Amino acid sequence: MITPYLALVGLLASSLTFRVDGFVPNGLQKSTTRTSAPLVSEFMRATPVKESETSLSEEEEDVLFGEKNAPFDFPSKTLGRSGNGQADNSIQLNTLDHAKDPIVNKLRILRETLSSCPELWGEVAKICPEKIALIDSHLCDEELKLSFAEMNEIVRKSATVFADLGIKKGSNVAVLGENSARWLMIDHGIQMAGGASAVRGADAPVDELLYIYEHSDSAGIAAIQGPRLLNKLIKNAKENGLESLGLKNDSNGPVKTVILMHREKQSDEEIAKLAEEAGVEVKLFADLLKKADPIDENRRPKIGNTDLATIGTL
Repeated sequence: MITPYLALVGLLASSLTFRVDGFVPNGLQKSTTRTSAPLVSEFMRATPVKESETSLSEEEEDVLFGEKNAPFDFPSKTLGRSGNGQADNSIQLNTLDHAKDPIVNKLRILRETLSSCPELWGEVAKICPEKIALIDSHLCDEELKLSFAEMNEIVRKSATVFADLGIKKGSNVAVLGENSARWLMIDHGIQMAGGASAVRGADAPVDELLYIYEHSDSAGIAAIQGPRLLNKLIKNAKENGLESLGLKNDSNGPVKTVILMHREKQSDEEIAKLAEEAGVEVKLFADLLKKADPIDENRRPKIGNTDLATIGTL
């Protein structure tokens, strides 16, 4: 999930037991433990104290009312003609909160408001559409250098690709490949369509890849690194007498569609030959993007920050 802090707050808020600490004069501390009781009621409940504890010492009065002999060094304010305090320009602003770069300021806001990762591209594209968002020099078939506006459009097209393949809210898709720009486009497209990606690197043992596909209940679709991994799965299936590359699960049966992240210098004819040998439909992700339109807003499912985004392995 994009917002682990929100998840932590939600976890704490849903806890059945709360511990509330409140301070009273003279350094006394009161701790209470409540079960299934609103926190507000703890703060509003009157705390009985002894009469001797209700009066403040001279030092406490100085701290409370700002006398000059207070034991702490409080910054003083310059008063204007009206008697109101003026801004202290000597205090430096936090550069993380007030950056010159609009992207930094936007990201700071978005980390508190976004409910899913794919929303990032569209929101940042509103303020700086032409600014470069992603550079992939050597991990894809060709060098990619994309702006936020371009990346937003690609992710929306990717969502259409997976929605057309039947991915919806609650669906899982096995993504078996290494990190790259194409990997990110696929992952965010799946999420925008409402699904979750079950991820593993292409170099993992074949048994692990088959296990992940089976136990993630992938919806008849696997996005894989490229022809080399496809050929590896074909050989393993033949050696062990497995059908459909050995990728299957009880919920959706054998894999029906394989999406290649990269061509890996293979021609269309060579890829078609591998598809025939594998006995499954094989598509190149770049080709699917070219044919797709950005997903319509009415077709996009509503995604919250508690919805499943990724299934990982430990």
